[in-house]
Amino acid sequence: MTYCGHCWNRVGPHRSGKLGPGGIPHEKTDQAIADKLRATLEACSDDLEQQELFRMDENTAWFGVVKDESEDSIFYDYGRYADIMTEISQVTNPRQRQGAQHNRFPGLVSFVGETGAGKSTLVKVLIELSESGEGFQTPIVGSNKHQDVPTSGDVHLYTDPETYLSETPIFYADCEGLAGGEREPKGARSKLLNRMAGNNKGAQRSHTTKSFEQSLVFVLKNPRVIENVIEKLIEWAAAALEMSSNQPVLPHAVIALNASELNIDQEQWDTKISTSWLMNSVQSSLTSNVLFKKHTQIWRNRGRQINTVEDLLLSYYSTVTVVRIPANGRPKLMKDQVEKLYGQIMKSTEAARKSKRDLRMLLDGGELQTYLQFAFDHFSSNLDQAFDFVQASFIYNPIPSDFAGNILKLAVGMMERWEHELDGKAIFTELSHMVASCIMLDSARNKTRGSAELIFPEYVDSCDNALEDFCDRYWPCEYVMKVKTKRGKEVGGRCVNVRSGHGSKGHQFKNGKVIAVGNYESSFSAESFQEVFRYLVTSRGAKKN
Repeated sequence: MTYCGHCWNRVGPHRSGKLGPGGIPHEKTDQAIADKLRATLEACSDDLEQQELFRMDENTAWFGVVKDESEDSIFYDYGRYADIMTEISQVTNPRQRQGAQHNRFPGLVSFVGETGAGKSTLVKVLIELSESGEGFQTPIVGSNKHQDVPTSGDVHLYTDPETYLSETPIFYADCEGLAGGEREPKGARSKLLNRMAGNNKGAQRSHTTKSFEQSLVFVLKNPRVIENVIEKLIEWAAAALEMSSNQPVLPHAVIALNASELNIDQEQWDTKISTSWLMNSVQSSLTSNVLFKKHTQIWRNRGRQINTVEDLLLSYYSTVTVVRIPANGRPKLMKDQVEKLYGQIMKSTEAARKSKRDLRMLLDGGELQTYLQFAFDHFSSNLDQAFDFVQASFIYNPIPSDFAGNILKLAVGMMERWEHELDGKAIFTELSHMVASCIMLDSARNKTRGSAELIFPEYVDSCDNALEDFCDRYWPCEYVMKVKTKRGKEVGGRCVNVRSGHGSKGHQFKNGKVIAVGNYESSFSAESFQEVFRYLVTSRGAKKN
C-alpha cells in the first residue's frame, strides 16, 4: 500500500514506531526508488525474451577465451574498452576532445564470485540507481530457473554513469562465475563463439583483471559459513598474486554479502561494524582451518608476521571492507547499502590512483589500453611467466633520444650485458668516461668556451635525471635468495622488482613467485651516488679539455 507523506504518519504502526514481521521496521520509501529496484531485480522469466536481451548485450563483452575452428583455445579481445574510450571522446567538448584519453585515468573494478551470487544484479543496481544512469547499458540478470548456469562466459565491461565524463571514470568488469563449471553460458556471444576452453578457462581472465583492477568486489550470496567467505577470497587472490611483477599496488577488496537476512542486528548494516564482526568471527579459524594454516605458513616463511585473519588478507589486498546488501523487501535499506558500496568503491579507486601516481605508475586511458593489450598477448601465450609492468613500460614508453635518455640507454645496456658482473656503482663509474667525452665533444661542436668545470653545469640536469630514472625504474632490488636442494644443488636468484614496483608484494623471482616480504634493497641509489657521478664526469672532462 502506498501513502503520501502526510498520511504516512497517521497510520497506527508508523505513528507508534512498531516493528513489522521479523522485527523489521516500517520504513518510509520513495515509490520511484521502490519501482526502479523492483524492475531491476526481477529477471525476465521468458527464455526467448531473455535470449533477445543477451543478444542486445553482446557489445558489452570485453574479452574471453574461445575455441577457433581448429578447436584451439584463443584469447579474444572484443574491443569493448577501446569502444568506451572512443564514446567518451565523441561526447566530450570539441575543445577537449584532442588527447581526451590521455587526460583521463580510468579505475577498473572487478566483480567476482560464484555463479548465482548476484554479481550482474549488483552491477545493474549500481548503474540504474545512479541519478545519471538512464540510457547506460547494464548486465542481464539471470532467471531463477537457471541459477546454476552462468549468464555469461566472457568478462563484460560497463561504465559508471556518475564518473563517465570525469577525469577519473570507473569501469565495472562483470566476470564469469567462479563455479560456473562446464555448463553452457546463456549469453548469445558465448554460444556463438562456442564453449569456453578447458580447465584454465578462467585463468587468463582472472590474471588479466587482477593485474589491473584497483578494486575487487567479491560477491557472496547470504553465506551460512562465514569462514567460507575468507577461504574464497584467499583462494582467488593466491591464484593471481604471482602472475605479475613490478605491480605498483595491491587491489582493495570489498566483500559484498548479498541477500543478507533483513532481521539481523541493525548494527550489521554499518560497514565498519560488519567488517570487524567478520574478522572477529573467523579469528579462531586461523589455527584450525586447513587453508588458513597453509597460507599463514607460506607468508611466515616469507618473513611476514601473521597473527590475525586480517593480517593474512592484507598480504593479498591493500584493504578489506565488508558491505552487506539486503535481500528483497526493504527498498530504502537496499538503496542505502548500495550507496555505501558505491562510496567504498570510490574511496578504494581513489586510494589506488593516488598510490600509483606517487610511484609514477598511474596509467591514463590510452596507456591502459596498450598495457591491457600487452597483458592479453602475454597471458594468451604464457601462464607460467609473470606479466612485468616495468618491461611493458619499456615497450610503451621507449627511452627518449635526448642526452639524458642516451645516458640511460647506455646504462641499461651495460646492466643487461654484464648482468652478474657489474653493480650500479661500477656501471656509472665506467659510464662517466663516455659521458665526459660526449659533453666535451658537444661543447667543441657548439664552440662553447671555458673549462670543464664551467661547461658541466649546463649538462648536470641530464646526468641527474638519467641516474634517478635508472635507480627508480631499471635497477632491480639486490635481495638474493639461495637455497640448497636435497642433492646439494644451489638454486634461487635475485629479486626482479625495481624500486617503483616493489612496494605491493615484496621480493619476487622472474616467474612471479613471491620469495620474501621486505622493502626494496640496494646499496646503490641516486641520492648516495649523485655527487660522485657529477665529480667523475667533471674530473674526466677536465682531463680531456
